[in-house]
Amino acid sequence: MIKVEGKVTFPSGAPAKGVHVRLVDRSGSPVTVNVQQFTVKTDASGEFQMYLPEQAIEGNCLKATAESASGKVLKEDLLCLTNETNYSFILGRESQAEEAVTVKAQTIEKEKNKYLIPIILGSIVIAVITIVLLKRKGII
Repeated sequence: MIKVEGKVTFPSGAPAKGVHVRLVDRSGSPVTVNVQQFTVKTDASGEFQMYLPEQAIEGNCLKATAESASGKVLKEDLLCLTNETNYSFILGRESQAEEAVTVKAQTIEKEKNKYLIPIILGSIVIAVITIVLLKRKGII
C-alpha cells in the first residue's frame, strides 16, 4: 500500500473541511480495486491521507469534491496521480479546465509515440528486404 496525503483549500487559501477525496479514473468515475473504492474526507485543516494499492496509482486521479448538505456538488478539483505522494487541491480555481485539456493532450501524445518505434522498425525491415530482392534480380 502507498500512503497518499495532501491538503484541499479554496482559492483564498482557507482550508476546505469535510471535502470528499476519491480515487477516480481520468473520466472521473470511481476506481474499484478488489471490490473496494477509496474515499476519505478532509479534516478541519483541509488535510487528508489515504492508503492505495500500488496498482491503483498508474493512470488514475484523485478528485476532491465539496458538496452541500443535500449532496449537490458545489466545487471540485481533479489531479492525476504521479510518482508523488503529496498533493494539493484548490477548489474552484480558474485553471481547472485548462489542466484537464493538458492532461488529455499529454495522454494522446503518449499514445501516438508508442507506435513510432514499431513503424520505424517495420520501415527498415521493408527497405532491407527490397534491397536483397533487387540484388538477387541483378538490378542493383
